Amino acid sequence: MTAPSWWQPGVEVVNSAGIRGRLEREPDGAWRIQLLASDSYVVNPDPGQWFEEIQFEINPMQVRQVLYEVDRAFLMARGRSGLLEWASVPQRIRVAAAEPRPCPLETDGLAPIRARLIETVRQILAPHIR
Repeated sequence: MTAPSWWQPGVEVVNSAGIRGRLEREPDGAWRIQLLASDSYVVNPDPGQWFEEIQFEINPMQVRQVLYEVDRAFLMARGRSGLLEWASVPQRIRVAAAEPRPCPLETDGLAPIRARLIETVRQILAPHIR
């Protein structure tokens, strides 16, 4: 696979499992990724499996909105209807609730997967919260 145009030495990358690294070029021209959490390398990485690490900031209220909408989208995909969009959730609930949800976790058999989905999205966004 041909490397994308942003594939340059020093660029920070992340794969779908959340493993972060920094691109490096060997003297012979081969690519490797120095993993940031260890002294390990990925030799000859597949550019299709790694993505440029995007730097952005998100505030806590935006995180709440994303988590709510991810949960809502999952429930709707499973056939639930009548769930409020974030913009329709009363402001007092958006601010006061510890973690606003389109419906309580206990109301269906999907609680474990919903909790894992929310936690995964939270972990993805955590480094970007300002």
